[in-house]
This record gives sequence, C-alpha cells and structure tokens, in this order.
Amino acid sequence: MTRAKLTVTRSQLLVDGSDRAFQQAMADLLSFWFGIDSIKSCLARAAGLTNSGFATLIVIQHLQAEGGVNIVDVARQMSLTGSTVTIEVNKLVDSGLVSKRQDKRDRRRVQLSLTPKAWELLDSISGLRQKVNDSALEPLDQDDFRKFCDILHRLAGNIGVARSLAEYLTELKLSEGTENNSTDPIAARSLT
Repeated sequence: MTRAKLTVTRSQLLVDGSDRAFQQAMADLLSFWFGIDSIKSCLARAAGLTNSGFATLIVIQHLQAEGGVNIVDVARQMSLTGSTVTIEVNKLVDSGLVSKRQDKRDRRRVQLSLTPKAWELLDSISGLRQKVNDSALEPLDQDDFRKFCDILHRLAGNIGVARSLAEYLTELKLSEGTENNSTDPIAARSLT
C-alpha cells in the first residue's frame, strides 16, 4: 500500500511525523463550516433575505459597532471583492436595510450603516439567533471560548495569504502542468 504525501510540512502541525491530526482538524473544520453555513441559511430564510444578503448585513452590524464601515471594510471581512460586496450592499440599500452616506473625511468613500428597519429585522430574529448560537458553542466554557475566538481571529487574519498562495500555485500548476517549480520561496510552501 502506498502512503500519500504529507499535506503539511511545518513541524508544529505534525504529530510523530504524521499529518493525521491536521487532516482530522481540517475535516472537523469543514464539518463546522458546513454546519455554520446551514445555520446561516436558516437565519437568512427567517429574516427573509438571501444567504449573501444576510451575511453582508451581519458583517455591517459587527463592523458598525467598531466605528465607520465602508465597502472595503466589508469586502475585507468577508474575503470578497469590493464589486461583489457593492452589489449586495446595493440590494440591501434598495430593501431599506442599509443606508449610504458620503464619508466626511474622504469624499471618495461611502459610509454604510444599518437602518432602523434593519435593526427591527435583526431584533425579530434575535431569539432564534441566541438559541442557535448558544447551541452551536455549547461545548465551550468561557476559557475555551476566549481561546477559540483568539485562534479564529489569528487564522482569519492569515487566510488571505493562504488563499492568494493557493490561487497562485493553482494557476502555476494549470499553466505549466507541474507542481512547485517556482523559485518564489513563498510559493514553494505547501499548505494543503
């Protein structure tokens, strides 16, 4: 029986020279992600929104609590292009859920905020969100939750680099038909 090549090479991600724990973590992460995506779909349906509209609304809500929000902020948070986010935001504006106003400091930018109608909508499903969110994270105590949040924040801050590397290596492989033949040291790192 042939053994598959390792999917990671960093020693911090190997256990006794094996990537089995990493593979299990990725399987668990995918399972968790698909569950979260399904929950998002249910919440979006309860709110009468599309999945992408609901996700955009929630991101604006989160970022608005931290200060001014613009398209670039939302796109960065959602790992999407500005044009994709603009399309979703415009739909939310047309629905009366998001308002746009010109940024006072930079007139080229538009500031986004939730309208009273959006807050009413979110309030109408708050009980559902509370129950579902509490259930999803029920196995975590407060210390686990803090660690979970810290780890997620660090991973989210780095995922753009990994995504860009995946896109680069995929295009390289498709265009040249070989794997990792670049002299770029970052491109030569194997992540998956």
